[in-house]
Amino acid sequence: MTSETPLGARAPGKLLLLGEYAVLFGAPALVTAVDRYAEARFTDDVDERPRAPEPAQAVAAVEALHGTLGRGLRTDVSALRTGTMKLGLGSSAAATAAAAYAAFQAVGVTPAPRALFDLADAAHRAVQPGGSGVDVAASSYGGTLRFSREGDVVHIEPVALPSGLVVRVVFTGRESSTPAMLASMRAFEASSPDRFAAARDALVTEARRASRPVASPAAFVEAAGAYGDALRAFGEVVGIPIVEDAALAIDRLARANGGRAKPSGAGGGDVSVAFFAGADEASRFDLAAEREGLMTLALAVDARGPHLVFG
Repeated sequence: MTSETPLGARAPGKLLLLGEYAVLFGAPALVTAVDRYAEARFTDDVDERPRAPEPAQAVAAVEALHGTLGRGLRTDVSALRTGTMKLGLGSSAAATAAAAYAAFQAVGVTPAPRALFDLADAAHRAVQPGGSGVDVAASSYGGTLRFSREGDVVHIEPVALPSGLVVRVVFTGRESSTPAMLASMRAFEASSPDRFAAARDALVTEARRASRPVASPAAFVEAAGAYGDALRAFGEVVGIPIVEDAALAIDRLARANGGRAKPSGAGGGDVSVAFFAGADEASRFDLAAEREGLMTLALAVDARGPHLVFG
């Protein structure tokens, strides 16, 4: 295999910055791609397909449109994990986008980001129907996006984060199950519809406020902190530990050093994201986090979208 022949494709993981849970109810979310990539590698076994159902579904969808790949394909999400634990960076969405992108390339098609999203999102929702698709959008586009979904109508808009904003990502030390958190939320919705509606509407209002474009990094930090507080209030009403003890401790440490932190994604574990208006504040946080024994992940945000991998 020459250096000009692609070995496969990569698609980035995601970091949800604002809009968790509210995005399920039509509110906008801000999401950014991170430089941890799922890979879909071509193999010589023409019948080999990804073992995970979401990327396998995506490959089947491409073949239904364009015919058989004529090559095998397997996926690898190890870069989105630490040891055996997932980090909450959207590994299944990234694997689905990577597999779809590689499959398109194998049949001679370079998909536009929206076409890739539409196919990968449908494949992912066929297996995991409860999500918004925001993670698939990040993995299909790369960069930073404002995302919203109302029914089948999806809006995806590339955006820029405020100049000077510094982002840190901290692993809470435990995995979280997004399907389990969503199931608990839906159970509360069924048992207490009026209380749920009030809590939902308050969160949606805060998500709309927080996701408005701002030029100042300090304004973004303030908005992120307010949304983290709203997430905590929503979780307390609904009875799910979105902002659990580790996330609270990370936020306290961020506040002590001039920033704010909140869970990224469903919460209850996985990662928290901390925001700072400048490098000095972030550096102080880094030192404090090291003293506390916290696991800060080396991640870059606004990362490149899907692309081919060469030897």
